[in-house]
Amino acid sequence: MIQIKRKIISLIHENNIISQRKISEYLNISLGSVNKYINSLLNDGCLTKEIISYRKIKYFITPSGEEFLTNKNSIKAAVILAAGETLDFDKPVGFLEIFDSTLIERTIKLLSKYNIEKIIIASGYKAEFYKKLLKKYPNIKIIENKKYKTTGNMYSLYLLRKYLQEDFILLEGDLVFEETLIPLLLNSKEKNVTLIDTSVSNKEDSLYVTIKNEELLNISKGKYSLEKISGELIGISKLKYNSYLKMLDKFTQIENKLFFYEYSFLDKNIFPDLKCISSEEKLWGEIDNQKQYEYIKNNILKSLIKKEKDL
Repeated sequence: MIQIKRKIISLIHENNIISQRKISEYLNISLGSVNKYINSLLNDGCLTKEIISYRKIKYFITPSGEEFLTNKNSIKAAVILAAGETLDFDKPVGFLEIFDSTLIERTIKLLSKYNIEKIIIASGYKAEFYKKLLKKYPNIKIIENKKYKTTGNMYSLYLLRKYLQEDFILLEGDLVFEETLIPLLLNSKEKNVTLIDTSVSNKEDSLYVTIKNEELLNISKGKYSLEKISGELIGISKLKYNSYLKMLDKFTQIENKLFFYEYSFLDKNIFPDLKCISSEEKLWGEIDNQKQYEYIKNNILKSLIKKEKDL
């Protein structure tokens, strides 16, 4: 799918009023597939369009599209927070089976596919599971949070400060998500971005948000303290290194080591420019217990297989 998208952008680069039918003929794929790929490029921010007439559309390649075409992604690092313990399982959630692999290996492979060269995993509960990955994936670094039972995810972020010196993608380690969420982040022109799902679930442990014009106004773990619910945080963000340094500075000044990094998003001194991007109609789920794991296996994975068969 990625190569086909690059070929489409290349064709548009040569002729920005090229018809979808002509693209179909050049690439020997169906007209419906061309339409799907172009809509995906539009949604990812790689293309914009101007309708000239009923049958003629002019396409414009954005800076993100140029970057995608040349395969030059400025983000080369990712952090996966995977320290927590889930009582329903006798191993870290990252080692539950997903497709023909494990959750953590699927995430590593997806990040690597988009040229993420450095992946730092913050482990904790049964960290030895993650340490075994080092032989197979030389581009990963494992940091162990030995205080995972008495600290929050911000403490894990604090522990890896010596190994992170660049902008990065931040992910929760218990997520199953469709691949397109990664380019959705990478192709955003904004430097500080977090993904939200605007369809509101009934999960008790979700972080619900109020947003206005893509700006984050409030966060609550639970629905009852928000006057308006705009959606929930997915747990995937793109952050500037300078913002991360400010997060660290604030964290060293507070007593509560159970602090969640997500609440830093509300601090305008740290994130004056944070944008919330809707991932509506994108597939994702988190695994906090056996019930959620069964739901993902029986529902989300089937849809993921269908959506990603061409990737």
